[in-house]
Amino acid sequence: MPRRHLGLWVLLMARGGAAEVEVRNALLVAGGVSPISGTLSHKGTRSAMTRSQLSDITLCASAWKRHLLEANADKKWDVFAHSWRGNAGVDMEAWFREAYDLTDALFEDNQAAMTEVNFTSRFDARTSFGKASHTLSMTRVVALALRREAAGAVRYDRFVLVRPDVLTLTDVDIGRLPRGRPYCNSHGRAAGDFHFIFEREHVEAIGAALPPGRFAALGRHGLSFHNYMRDFLAAALPGERGVMANDGQVLPGFDQDVYRKFTFHVLFKCGGGEVARLAADFFDQRYSLSAQSRETIALKVAPFKCSIPKGDYSTFRICVRRPPAPAPPTLERVPEVPLKMPCGPQYH
Repeated sequence: MPRRHLGLWVLLMARGGAAEVEVRNALLVAGGVSPISGTLSHKGTRSAMTRSQLSDITLCASAWKRHLLEANADKKWDVFAHSWRGNAGVDMEAWFREAYDLTDALFEDNQAAMTEVNFTSRFDARTSFGKASHTLSMTRVVALALRREAAGAVRYDRFVLVRPDVLTLTDVDIGRLPRGRPYCNSHGRAAGDFHFIFEREHVEAIGAALPPGRFAALGRHGLSFHNYMRDFLAAALPGERGVMANDGQVLPGFDQDVYRKFTFHVLFKCGGGEVARLAADFFDQRYSLSAQSRETIALKVAPFKCSIPKGDYSTFRICVRRPPAPAPPTLERVPEVPLKMPCGPQYH
């Protein structure tokens, strides 16, 4: 082969022989699913329930698809999940697989996994089982994503860690967030715990917190609850790389909350039948409400007492617009409603 062609041949062979690595993002779904009233026991169990009695992960998953995956459609996504099978007698694995298009997932017996890990030190078995359990679930789902990446065909650019029972009603634009730092939903002092946006080193630190086979305790806090993740990363990584910041986009209680606590349910009861119909149409158009989702909402709103002014639902940035006849009223998502302020003169 002529010398002038040798360099080109080596370059082409190198390109052809090396596997191409695809850059993607990872959605990590971790934790148990709380009932719509009350909580699970200190051992993560409860008497047998139906899906409709648990926080609606079908609706929560539809919201994540719309407000994260579709809102960041310029990026390719893989979805990983870790949770506990047989939660309150419900087949959680089947439910998760119906709700998400999962790249990989792991479903374990909650009590057996906690016994194996042997959380010792300062966790109180009765009051902190949920925090310890969620901590373990987060480390497990991180391990799934890193294991897939280690296979060599994909590299994850950013990771979004969420709870399966948190409902989000607004877009999360990760492209707006400067690189290098971890982010959480916008909570005071960056203490949010509903979702996190991470770089690689953040998930690697989480994965190393409790690797498989390690029989040790995380200490008093773990990773689950307000400010715990913030404090963990601040201790695990030097400088600003470990300093949690608010995402500046998602406000808890207004845009996002644990399903069983979210006040959006009042739309389906308060304000009369007209508002309930508007709410059903609004949520169905956005999130394709299933029959089971509607049943869960009906069970949740049954004990509610209505004390919100008619048409003013600004506590979650939703208002009823009543235009002059003959135009019908509409339910609208208002992005810039001041906190705790009425919807304004254009809404009734």
